[in-house]
Amino acid sequence: MVATNLGSGDITGGNVADGSLSLSYRNAKLNVYGTYSGRYLDGYRNNYSYLTQSFTDGSAITIDQNRLGTDLDAGQTFRLGSDFYLKTRHLLGVSLTGNLGVRNRTGEQWNSLYDENNNLLSFWKRDSDDPAYHKNLDFNLNYKYDLKNDRGNLIVDINQSLGDKDIEGYYTQQFFTTDTSALNLNPIRQQLFNNERNNITTAQMDLVYVFPRINARMEGGIKGIYKNLGVDTYSESLDTIMGIYKEDTLANFNYSYNEQVYSAYGVFGQQIKKFKYQFGLRVEQAYQIPNLISDSIRIVNDYFNFFPSGHLKYSLTDHSELSLSYSRRINRAQSDDMNPFTSYADPYNLRRGNPFLLPEYINSYDLGYMIDRKVITVTTSLFYRHTTGVISRVKEFYVDNTSAMTFANIDESHSLGTEFILQLKPYKFWRNTLSINANYIRYEDDNSSQNWNVEGFMWNLKYMGAVEFWNRTASIQINAAYNGPRVSVQGVAQRRGPVDISGEKTFKNGKISVGFRITDIFNRQGFVMKIDQVGITQESEFKWLTRRYYLTFSYKFGKLEISNKRPAGGDGGFDL
Repeated sequence: MVATNLGSGDITGGNVADGSLSLSYRNAKLNVYGTYSGRYLDGYRNNYSYLTQSFTDGSAITIDQNRLGTDLDAGQTFRLGSDFYLKTRHLLGVSLTGNLGVRNRTGEQWNSLYDENNNLLSFWKRDSDDPAYHKNLDFNLNYKYDLKNDRGNLIVDINQSLGDKDIEGYYTQQFFTTDTSALNLNPIRQQLFNNERNNITTAQMDLVYVFPRINARMEGGIKGIYKNLGVDTYSESLDTIMGIYKEDTLANFNYSYNEQVYSAYGVFGQQIKKFKYQFGLRVEQAYQIPNLISDSIRIVNDYFNFFPSGHLKYSLTDHSELSLSYSRRINRAQSDDMNPFTSYADPYNLRRGNPFLLPEYINSYDLGYMIDRKVITVTTSLFYRHTTGVISRVKEFYVDNTSAMTFANIDESHSLGTEFILQLKPYKFWRNTLSINANYIRYEDDNSSQNWNVEGFMWNLKYMGAVEFWNRTASIQINAAYNGPRVSVQGVAQRRGPVDISGEKTFKNGKISVGFRITDIFNRQGFVMKIDQVGITQESEFKWLTRRYYLTFSYKFGKLEISNKRPAGGDGGFDL
């Protein structure tokens, strides 16, 4: 198969070009396949922030920041692999995937500092250039054995991932008078060099066994994950007197992160006439070890956990079903979230992680009802989520009007909500899907000095409509999304959703397809945030290039077979 995708924001900018070539060859003994793809995308990333900080003596400081920036993302990916059909019911697969890429962001940020009477105190511009280069290599080995008489299968899967990322930063800061004339001061010049490495090994084995006499199925497995990540950062500033760059010891650090997760699970499910049930248990031993090499601090987070689950379904009629389920899940902090060293790329908007972050645990309860008819399908559910140790982004504010984004564990949250999905197909050529999700959430934290006991209502809506014509060889599709404001412990945030339209026409029995796509027709997609704390208010908006016009083309010749890395099995569950 050959495919290409060409797009543009307005011809002069926001251009997109990507393409791929996929080939495969199969006979009775093996399947060999390969893919290559390349991509190029340019756009912009702009943001605005207005922060006011009030003090007990009645004074206040406001900083107004406006940033216009470019964004370039380009790279290439290849994948080579083969499936070997060994003895009857034995399949061995190997694959190698490589990725090379570059991301370059530039920006011009204007900053204004005011007092409580709106008098301009300081005015400066900060230019930034942040190129990043990454490469990654994944090797996968998998084995599948199908049991006799379709009784199930055994799957073994091993994956090794190695990656390297070099990030550079070049910054110039120039001060101006209040009438925008450049001050007779040497600009501040800084350079940043950052290297990130990852070494991730994953191995798992899953067994599925079917009991046809009792209409039951059992699944079990073990899994191990080993991650070794590292970050080494070096920063320097220009000494204008000496004319040379000198090390910024405050911004330099060496950080490594090790994560190990060993787990086992078992699930059993059965159908008895109109009744279905499934029960499972997953156990894990995990270690998260952020190592602050520069500060000679090594923190070991060691935890052992049980994760039970249960699902019940009852068919009320041939077209309707009632369900009840419970599950306990875990969400671990990411490596970056636990990196405590401060990023000074923007001196007024710092970023640092929290090495003492603990996992959050979610207890989930769902009551659902589904009715399936020829023209209409309705799925609705009522859910309750109780989360302990909630991992949340929080902002810390300082008296010099700088702030730092970091992370914290909130005691708990309670979320009660509902989900409604409507699938309507009034005619064979016209189908619609509407989904609505709404919930009321309450955060509770008794140990924090901050006012993190907040609550509020959140909701979102998605719609997809498609019409087929020309004997179902052509189609037009509309996708729309609306996300209401989301409540956080410090304020509200909202990711504005897009409205997209696309169309496709196929020829030669589907072997050739041409199409078009317009993303974010009304150019509304973006992110807004408002923080409202005692003595602090901040409004921020982030906007990137989202409205683009695309032309697409693909040509399929022969029969393409690209192996899936895990053709069956999972990590603790299956559909009854």
